[in-house]
Amino acid sequence: MRYLFTLTLFFLPLFSKTLDVVIPIHRKDAKNLDTVIAKVKEHIEDVGRIIVISKERFSYKAEWVDEKDFPFSIVDVANELCGNGGVGNHIRRGWYYQQLLKLYAHYVIDDLTDDILILDGDTVPTRKMSFFDKQGKVYLNARHARRYTATYKRHALKLLPEEINLNRLVNPVVHHMVFTKEILDDLFSRVEEKYAKPFWQVFANLVAPANDRNTRLFDMGASEYVIYYFFSTHFHSDKVSERFIKTLDNANSLDHVPSKNVWFMSKHNYDRTE
Repeated sequence: MRYLFTLTLFFLPLFSKTLDVVIPIHRKDAKNLDTVIAKVKEHIEDVGRIIVISKERFSYKAEWVDEKDFPFSIVDVANELCGNGGVGNHIRRGWYYQQLLKLYAHYVIDDLTDDILILDGDTVPTRKMSFFDKQGKVYLNARHARRYTATYKRHALKLLPEEINLNRLVNPVVHHMVFTKEILDDLFSRVEEKYAKPFWQVFANLVAPANDRNTRLFDMGASEYVIYYFFSTHFHSDKVSERFIKTLDNANSLDHVPSKNVWFMSKHNYDRTE
């Protein structure tokens, strides 16, 4: 019996981590929310709590956090976009707002795990996976790419420290990412020290110059995933591990069964208004 106990201990994993999942969602995607939650439970290993951030509650299959709990509103973000004067009721204000909800989740929601999976409300996992490697590092998923959206890079270049290489052939915009509290603390601290403002204000101020408010530079002017990915892989490579995957961005529905090599799929509708 003593030897059996020893063997059992030998085969136990060296670490055990739990991953809370945070899903910001707008009414336009609410009809898919229960499907997203079900797919998370089916495919993501190590899941702890599942938490939805929204203006109103759309499902009782997960916890709910009201947007009002955050230190800024959608109006506040609009008033900071492009610097002094903001952009008012621009159709894209909600897009930047939800990016900041993701980045601030760790600072608003109590008792989250150190690592949280941020998942867009129109995206689902399609296969079994863990977000921790054998050493306990967090996987950051991305796609091999010749380039990613140039305006994302332009914004990140202003926000991030100059020594970070943003020219690598990788696209981290795969509609989900694991955020680690310690890495976010470092990111926020560096940005706020540089600009002497709260991170969310700096993020919004740097989106685009005022004379570009009605151009693609403003419409696609920033990406939380680009910022976090390049920052963490540069300054915190001891905590993260890069993993390259295939995604499907134009699924007919979130119940669609893609090819086996697809890890995540999304059903976007960019023509929907805010």
